[in-house]
Amino acid sequence: MNALFLTQAGSLETFHRLAQALRPLGLERAGFVVTDSRYFHETFLPQHPGFESQGQALLKEWELYARALAGRAEPTALAELEQRLGAPYLWDALVADRRIYLGRKATFTQDYAPSFSHPQMLSILQHMALALEALFDQVQPDMVVSFICVTMADYLGWRVAASRGIPYLNLRPTRIRNYFYAGESPLEPSAWLWRAYERRRTAGGDTTAAAAYLAEVRGQSARYEGVIAPSAKPMEQALGPGEQPGPAARLARAWGQWRDYQSKYRRDPHVPPLVSQTIYRRVVKPWRAWSLDQRLRPHYLSPDQLAAGSFAFFPLHKEPEVTLLVYSKPYLNQIEACRLIASSLPVGLKLVVKEHPGSVGARKPGFYSKLLQIPNLALAPPELDARRLIEKAALIAVIAGSVGFEALMLGRPVLTLGNAPFNCLPPSMLRQATQPLRLSQEVAGLLAGHQHDEQALLAYLSTVMENSCPVDWYSLFLGRQGVHTVGNEEGDRQARQEEQTGRLAEYLLRRAAEIKAGAA
Repeated sequence: MNALFLTQAGSLETFHRLAQALRPLGLERAGFVVTDSRYFHETFLPQHPGFESQGQALLKEWELYARALAGRAEPTALAELEQRLGAPYLWDALVADRRIYLGRKATFTQDYAPSFSHPQMLSILQHMALALEALFDQVQPDMVVSFICVTMADYLGWRVAASRGIPYLNLRPTRIRNYFYAGESPLEPSAWLWRAYERRRTAGGDTTAAAAYLAEVRGQSARYEGVIAPSAKPMEQALGPGEQPGPAARLARAWGQWRDYQSKYRRDPHVPPLVSQTIYRRVVKPWRAWSLDQRLRPHYLSPDQLAAGSFAFFPLHKEPEVTLLVYSKPYLNQIEACRLIASSLPVGLKLVVKEHPGSVGARKPGFYSKLLQIPNLALAPPELDARRLIEKAALIAVIAGSVGFEALMLGRPVLTLGNAPFNCLPPSMLRQATQPLRLSQEVAGLLAGHQHDEQALLAYLSTVMENSCPVDWYSLFLGRQGVHTVGNEEGDRQARQEEQTGRLAEYLLRRAAEIKAGAA
């Protein structure tokens, strides 16, 4: 058995451990697509000095970018690639990668200006597609493993795998505790999971675990592995500075980082601009969050000021995010998404909009000014728990976010604009507005005909839990600070990593076999 892993910076460590866990289970040859040259050289290689000499095939993204930017795309070759790999076209591969389609600062502030020109994008696209096909030829993978889909390689890896009939496993959170699902594509909803849900609804089955989880959500909260708590401060500021060395040591460290960035990493789009990132995270975002709070606080509406049923609730998505770039591309502009929803409501309803915790301080003031130009729109304070709005709203509108899922579990009517994993639930509970011109009709139908279906919800929860794997991906594997975890944090960290990695390896083998067999 051979496997190809499509990694994103810190996930390289997780996938490397996963490859090691698969060795006793039959893995012979492994290949890795590697991004983020700084992480690779400064963090990963010092911990695994023999990695490059162990025989696995490597595609280093930053080297490919250098070759691509030194040349130009060949139209005939691009047309052939699109014919071979497109679904139906390859623009989605460019849009999926925030480092290509958006600006260099997009990971820490609003930056919509693309990093590359159109000809440069096409050259990168051509070079990546051809390099991936060559890597597939070299590794001959029996399965391809990725996490969510935020790079061009993640998307194109799926298309190459599909063209060759190779199982592609895209790991992503299910928004249920710490359950992660391996979808057969990077898209939502998973067609395989949808069919499994329909079978479950027809055949029935034990729903004890699902019922216990639902009771937990209704009694406490629906927070899941990796989610961050609401706050009026940017996440970096809310976490605090942590333990810091003295001024001299900090200055020496900063000088070394700047020198290395300029000499080694400046041309790697996966490495954010060092000076800009530091200034924005330490100065601009905290200042912007404070000044916006001073300006908007008098205008925020709290649930206490709103009568039950007098408003619809729309939670903003963080940008950039896979939900917008991959699952729901027509709604990249969330201002216009808000305008569409607000203009499709009954005339007596407001649209209450709440900021995503990860975007506090990231958006420019003009974003909120444009939102407030919409006549029947009001803002809620960013630190407010979304549940308080869910419980009083006439309906909850989302593009495809987890707030919609929580609302469904609380028995509230939900409208989705994009492709959410839970769109398979009955139209009496949820309406997906696939036609924007008919959004008003969908709202009217949902408000008039809403009826909660507990059995359908339990069937969906059971299907997801039975076909997923519980792992602490963000808090344990990636070591992120300030995120919610539902796993047991007691005991030896390395032992927990090994146990969960082994569990994940066995799960991926099962999912690869199911996809290969065409289980339906």
